[in-house]
Amino acid sequence: MKIENFPFSLDILDHDHEVAVHTHDCTELVIVLSGTAKHEVDCQEYPLKAGDVFVINTNSVHGYKAAQNFKLCNIMFELDKLLDNQNELHLIPGFQSLFILEPFFRKEHKFESKVQLTLEGLSFVKELIVLLLREYEDQENGFKSAIRTFFSTLIGYLSRQISSDKNKAAGKLFHLAEAITYMQNNFLDPLSIKNIADIAFFSTRQFNRIFKSTYNINPKEYIIKLRLEYAVKLMNNTNFNLSTISLESGFSNISYFSRQFKVKYGITPKEYRKTQYRALNSGF
Repeated sequence: MKIENFPFSLDILDHDHEVAVHTHDCTELVIVLSGTAKHEVDCQEYPLKAGDVFVINTNSVHGYKAAQNFKLCNIMFELDKLLDNQNELHLIPGFQSLFILEPFFRKEHKFESKVQLTLEGLSFVKELIVLLLREYEDQENGFKSAIRTFFSTLIGYLSRQISSDKNKAAGKLFHLAEAITYMQNNFLDPLSIKNIADIAFFSTRQFNRIFKSTYNINPKEYIIKLRLEYAVKLMNNTNFNLSTISLESGFSNISYFSRQFKVKYGITPKEYRKTQYRALNSGF
């Protein structure tokens, strides 16, 4: 990153030559502004044109060849550090499609589920890029806040451009993303994995397999993870007793809540509360 201790980098690149395959140690958002090229990523090649938008994950091997008047916006970032107060972006189905699902299914879908902006959409995105680039280069007072704001707007806009009617591949990812965001929006309620799988148009077995292969956790474990994280927020910000916190966090059984809490955090909820009290009484 060019700005010290700030997880964001932006470059406008013109390529009329081959760009050798390479990797990055952070996530990369690529927006093709004009021209055409072939994108080589993870030993596969895909055609690119103006309006194409895609994400390259950390350590993915990629490059460009056969470039003609090829111009792109290249943004590298660490999203959790840059937009740590923008968790609502994760609740947009298109966000899940763009940043998590499309890179994972890229080879299977042959890059057909990438974002393809209309001329109008690309024009709007270019305006946002101009604003981002100005803040990034000039670095006037408050530029980091401005970058966060414009980048959040860009991500939100791109996420909204993904729908189920683009093509079969994009539709498949979008329905899967809808199921995931449904889990994120309703994890405090009693949830049936079958009903969630129905949203994604998968069988329960298919959904379990695909979810775990993508997120390295099964759906049931993911719901428990969300509930436990919510329970920690309640412990940190309320004086509710543990029974109330257990119920408010979606657990109907406090014993089960305590067991799951210890599995994730290594201590029981009661022990966690004691560490809070000690920290408060220490004066820190």
